[in-house]
Amino acid sequence: MTRVEREPTPEEVEKDMSRINKLLSDLKAFETDRHDERVDRALNLVRTEFINRPGWIPPGTITLYHGSLQYHDPVNLDLDLDLVVLKYTRDLLDVQLEYDDVFDGISGWPETSRGRCDSNTGLISLDTIASAASLFSKSEEQEDNLSAMDASIILSGKLLFPNRPDQQSLFANYQNQVRTIARVPGNSKFRKGIISELISVQKIRRERRGMSTRIR
Repeated sequence: MTRVEREPTPEEVEKDMSRINKLLSDLKAFETDRHDERVDRALNLVRTEFINRPGWIPPGTITLYHGSLQYHDPVNLDLDLDLVVLKYTRDLLDVQLEYDDVFDGISGWPETSRGRCDSNTGLISLDTIASAASLFSKSEEQEDNLSAMDASIILSGKLLFPNRPDQQSLFANYQNQVRTIARVPGNSKFRKGIISELISVQKIRRERRGMSTRIR
């Protein structure tokens, strides 16, 4: 069921975008406020597996990590990893599924309270985000907006290989595409969904550091 809503003004759109940028900036602080060598060892293990499998980052794709690896959280150390693509294909899905096959319970994962590597990998498509963002914003349903979750990962996640020029340029391109989708005036729910996802991530980081979870 759909209904026609007032289109946000340019000022309202930019207010949402400014909120997104502020939340992204605040999250950056949690990437550098602590350091743990177990997280370094886990990240090196992941990178080594990729280096040994050149086909794991197909042309035109990037690989992002987020969660405990990004924010140096050894107590809850698992693997949150996403292959970001323009459009889904069966071959790309097979690559992503192989990630889980290799990493889930992989030998050599640092000793943490989890006791093993829990692999949580995904395949994120820019094409699907664009389509889902528009559909979600036109719907009266209030269920979880997966397109906003995927968009928040692209905006806030970390490149697995940040020093590779091809990955850098694609990453910037994909982030710009997400921002372009978010700036469509009619995608108001999509913008609000990204804001909600980023607030949720920040609350988790603050809670695990013993900080207040109140976010302004």
